[in-house]
Amino acid sequence: MGTISSELKAHRERRKISLKQISADTRISLRHLQSLEEGRFDDLPGGMYNRAFIRAYCEALGIDQAKMLRRYEAEVLPRPAPPADRSVPPSHSVKIHPVIIWSLVFIISATGIFLKRKLIADIFSPYFSNTNDSRSNNLPIPSDLKENSSGIAVETAHALQSSVNTPMPLTPPFSLEVAVKEECWIEVTQDDRIVFSKLLAPGETQTFTANRELKLVVGNAGGIDMKINGRSVKPLGKTGEVVRPVFNETTLQDIIGN
Repeated sequence: MGTISSELKAHRERRKISLKQISADTRISLRHLQSLEEGRFDDLPGGMYNRAFIRAYCEALGIDQAKMLRRYEAEVLPRPAPPADRSVPPSHSVKIHPVIIWSLVFIISATGIFLKRKLIADIFSPYFSNTNDSRSNNLPIPSDLKENSSGIAVETAHALQSSVNTPMPLTPPFSLEVAVKEECWIEVTQDDRIVFSKLLAPGETQTFTANRELKLVVGNAGGIDMKINGRSVKPLGKTGEVVRPVFNETTLQDIIGN
């Protein structure tokens, strides 16, 4: 019995299924499938995404997913470190209590603020001072502006309200904004061409555009927020769930939030 990678490849070749067909069925990029079959797990996103790839691969070939996942965990995942050698004599280094450390940090910080108080006041004073010139309040308002001022204000308010309430059309071209809350692997297909495949960290944002359609493979459905043409997209699923949303003129009405 070989490694899990060689066994997966052997199953595929016995069924005479190409790697491109597996990629089309699973929406996993050909590059990642090649890394999986060649045992280059360091080139994959890692963690739950590697397990998701193995599940999808096994499902496409009708292989026992649970068995292959156990093989993966036994062969690839790191083993626990052996217990420490208790024969090593204990260290006699001096330990400083955390309370003492934080007290010293507080004293140093307070001293620095006290010594630099004038500089800090000069920096922040413009933000707290009254920048309005009192003399400007006494300037006369021209009669023609005084008569029309209320009308102008009303018209301006109506214009602003109208711009806020006017939604962007749900028609091509599409602009997709992705905001990452939890670590998440994403693959994006733009008008039938894969343009992005990466593990994103919390706090990252990405924007994608398409003239006709956007297809995604999301490794952590609960880890991202999305907007399409400026409108919020409904939650895709739960944390850790792998989903494959498609954004086009037909599907948008059902996946856009209120």
